[in-house]
Amino acid sequence: METRNEINTKLAQWITHRAENQFADDIALVLTYGSVINGTAHEKSDLDCCFIPKTEKGRSFAADFILAGVGYDIFPISWQRLEQIADLNDFLLPILGDSEILYTASESDRSHFLELRHRLAVHLKDNAFSACAAKKRINNAQQLALQLEDADNMKTCRLLGGQILLSLADAVALANGNYYHYGLKKQYEDLRAHFPDLPPAILTAYLGIMQAQKCATVKTNALQMLDFVKQYLQNSDEPSVTKIKTQPVASVCRDISALSCLYEEICSTFLKIYVSCAGHNAPLAFLSAISLQWDLDEAALLGGPDYDVLSAYSFWNLTGFSEKVHQIETSFITFIAQNGGYIKVYSCFDDFCKADL
Repeated sequence: METRNEINTKLAQWITHRAENQFADDIALVLTYGSVINGTAHEKSDLDCCFIPKTEKGRSFAADFILAGVGYDIFPISWQRLEQIADLNDFLLPILGDSEILYTASESDRSHFLELRHRLAVHLKDNAFSACAAKKRINNAQQLALQLEDADNMKTCRLLGGQILLSLADAVALANGNYYHYGLKKQYEDLRAHFPDLPPAILTAYLGIMQAQKCATVKTNALQMLDFVKQYLQNSDEPSVTKIKTQPVASVCRDISALSCLYEEICSTFLKIYVSCAGHNAPLAFLSAISLQWDLDEAALLGGPDYDVLSAYSFWNLTGFSEKVHQIETSFITFIAQNGGYIKVYSCFDDFCKADL
C-alpha cells in the first residue's frame, strides 16, 4: 500500500514529466505549494499544484481527479493574477511567497516569477503600502457587513460572517507586513502567536462568529470584530460604502459535466472538514465549511441541489457536523451519478497513470 507521501512524490514527478514532454511550449511554470511544502502534510493531504499557461493548449494541462481517496486539483493561474498577489490585492499570497517551482519553460519565466516574489516581499515591508492593502480588506468587510444586516437565515449569516472574519484577519496580517503562510490551516493559531499586541477582544469576536448559534449573535460578533480591527489599525476613516442589492438568480440549465469536475475539485474540502472535526479543530472546520458552502452554492448555479452546510455547523458538536457533511457529500455524488455524470476516481497511482487525462 502506497503512503500519501509516496503518491504525492510520484504525482509531482508525473506532473513535471507531462509538462516537459507534452506542454513544453505551452506552459511557463508549474508551482507546488501548501501542506506538502510547508511541512504540515498528513496522510490525507493532497499535492497543491498550479501552473501558468502560455497558450490555449496550455490550459488543458489542468486536471481534477480523486486518487486513493483524496481529491487533486491542478489549476491554471495567470501572470496577471500573480501580479495582483504581488501587489497585495489577492488572498493567495502563499502561492507566490512560499511555493516551489516544479517546472519552468525558460530562465526568463523563472526570473519573472522570482521578480514578482521579490515585489511581494518589498510591498510587505513597505508600511504605507501594506497599510493601504489592509484598509482595502477592511472596506471589503464593511461591504459584507451591510449585506449581513439583511441576512435572515443561518446559512447566509455564517457565510457572510465568515467572509468578514477572513477579510479582517487578512487586514491584521497585512498591516503587520505578514500573511498566513499556512493558509487557513493555522490562521487562528497564527493570529494568537504572531501578533502579540493584538487586543484579546479581536480574538474573542473571531471565535464568537464561529460559536454563534443565532443570526443576531453572528451579526453582533462580526460588527464587533470589524470595530475592534479598525481601532487596532487606527483606521477611523469611514469609506464611501453603498449597499449592493442582490439580484435574483436566473434559472440555469444543468451542466452535469461541470458538476462532476467541481466535485473532483472540492472533494479535498470535504476531507478537510472530516480531518479537522476528527482532530477537534473547530476553527478550521468552520473556515473549511465557509469554503465548501461557497463551492456548493456554485454547484447550485450549475443545476445541482441547493445544499446548506453552514446551518449544520456546531463549534461544540463537530462529530454531528461531520456526519451531516458526509450526508451532503454522499447525496451530491449520488445526484451526479444518477444524472449521468462521471467522477474520475483512481484507487492507486498505477491506475491513475493508465488513465488518459
